[in-house]
Amino acid sequence: MNPDGTLVFVVNFGGNNVSVIDTGTNTILTTLAVGTQPSRAAVTPDGNFLYVTNNGSNNVSVLQIRPIVTSITPGSGTTLGGDPITISGSGFTGATAVTLNSTPVAGFIVVDDNTITATTPAHAAGTVQASVTVPLGTGTGGSFTFVPPAPTITSISPSSGTTSGGTLVTITGTNFTGATAVSIAGTPVTSFQVIDDTHISAITAPHAPGTGPVSVTTPGGTATGPVTYTYVTPAPTISGFTPASGSTTGGTQVTITGTGFTGATAVTFVGTPAASFQVLNDTTIVAITAPHAPGSGPVTVTTPGGTAISGTNYTYVTQAPTVTAIFPSSGPAGASTQVSISGTGLTGATSVTVNGSPVPFTVVSDNEITATLPPHAAGTVTVTVTTPGGSASIPFTYTRDRTQLTATPAIVQVFPPHPYAGILTATLTDLDTGQPLAGQPITFTTGSTTLCTSTTNAQGVATCPAILALPLIILNGGYTATYAGSANNQPATAHGAVITL
Repeated sequence: MNPDGTLVFVVNFGGNNVSVIDTGTNTILTTLAVGTQPSRAAVTPDGNFLYVTNNGSNNVSVLQIRPIVTSITPGSGTTLGGDPITISGSGFTGATAVTLNSTPVAGFIVVDDNTITATTPAHAAGTVQASVTVPLGTGTGGSFTFVPPAPTITSISPSSGTTSGGTLVTITGTNFTGATAVSIAGTPVTSFQVIDDTHISAITAPHAPGTGPVSVTTPGGTATGPVTYTYVTPAPTISGFTPASGSTTGGTQVTITGTGFTGATAVTFVGTPAASFQVLNDTTIVAITAPHAPGSGPVTVTTPGGTAISGTNYTYVTQAPTVTAIFPSSGPAGASTQVSISGTGLTGATSVTVNGSPVPFTVVSDNEITATLPPHAAGTVTVTVTTPGGSASIPFTYTRDRTQLTATPAIVQVFPPHPYAGILTATLTDLDTGQPLAGQPITFTTGSTTLCTSTTNAQGVATCPAILALPLIILNGGYTATYAGSANNQPATAHGAVITL
């Protein structure tokens, strides 16, 4: 009996053969010829071979009672079927059926006992074995993999879209079921959906301008082209900008909002190119205005996709000046002082005045003016800068000039007593101008005694006759010249020594 109990093998000693009986119908299926006087029969555990001992011929007959399948070539084909295959093995003679995973092949031919050719049926994806059936049993083996068919692409609609992505496209072709990836021009789409085996809808991803093939990947392979898709740069749009106005001196930072700004090549305000600009993203540009005459006009943004013109105007306005500092903030009353005035909106300044009186000036930049302030009475004055946009002021302090007083020594001869210099002199100089100070009173004293008060001449020299006071001067070790100062000059003192011979 075979392992599954479906067949019984009966040895016919006199007939020199073995009868094969179907246990299901109790009928003889066939008679197998063996040696003379067969006595015993045994089936291998796998049910493939029958061993019969022959007493008369003193040998053993080995009979293959079930087919053995060893391989299937080629090892794979599409789930659609229709692929030719060759099944190799043994015991194929008389085959009545050939199946792949219980699915009958479309047709088969027994070429010889070791070869069967067949055509695959349609079958779900997966790996199966081949089964070959003969009257005495079925043998199963080999390996064949059903794979989905490779996809094909026939069209894409629309065939172009913007470089910013987001375009909904429909891809038409075949064998799209189970698609795992879709790319356009080498870039994976943002998302996709398999509608059916012949249609996929997808959303394009951002991409540089250009044309590239459409690809669809499924378990059956990847289809690339021949269909292509073109990315085009979208025309920009301007939805707004802020602020809506700025100084004619330029330098105003303006934020422009809109769409399609990526790759912008130019930005203008009232027809004048921006001093600089930066594309922050596809919807935002930050630009710095250039200097421009007062007036209004549109903002434009140019990209490879075209030029956008704003629906509202940007206005250049004349900026009122501001003055934030003056350096130095003070200077001598008797001399001119070069100052640097700092602030904003100084371009185009028409005048700089000190308490209303014009002074020479130079506009260094929109933020600096240099000016020469003339001598002026000591005190605080107002320095005013005027431009077409208005005026701005800052205080400046005139200080009293520094002064220096020098006194000549008194020269006397002790023995015999004789005054060599009976006239005392003192010289008063303005240190800030370097000039002598004329017409200023100088007081000469020794100890607690006032010798005289004298006015300086054009050379700044004051004299005091003091012949009669020489003994007192000698007693006090000299004399002192004192200048009390004035509204514009600081006080000064000097000591005149006594030189004895």
